[in-house]
Amino acid sequence: MPNANYTQTVRTVSGVQVKRVAVNAASDAAAGNTLIAAVPGKRIGVLAACLIAAGDVVSTFYSGQADTGTALTGPLTLAANGGFVINAPTDPATAWLLTEPGEALTLHLASAVTVGGWLVYFETTDA
Repeated sequence: MPNANYTQTVRTVSGVQVKRVAVNAASDAAAGNTLIAAVPGKRIGVLAACLIAAGDVVSTFYSGQADTGTALTGPLTLAANGGFVINAPTDPATAWLLTEPGEALTLHLASAVTVGGWLVYFETTDA
């Protein structure tokens, strides 16, 4: 299910638009929850993140659909009303997570638990 939340440009760093998107995921579908839609020919680089789970859930970030894509993290166990914050790296050209070109960033949830938060990201054609 696509994340229908508002995406905004936060700033431009070295000619690259840094964007922010709200996260509202709750499906345990095999394909995962699309957090950031694919952009043809571009990679999505995550610079910062905050996720909070409404209940206990195991989550995994993927490049592309969770059932056919590439895992970008191992299983992340989130406790009820718990989560994590990842601060932006000191070098804004270095992403914590980077999708394959033309693939969406998805979040797979092992059970149907609401996970909310935000992501700060950029799109790039760089490898």
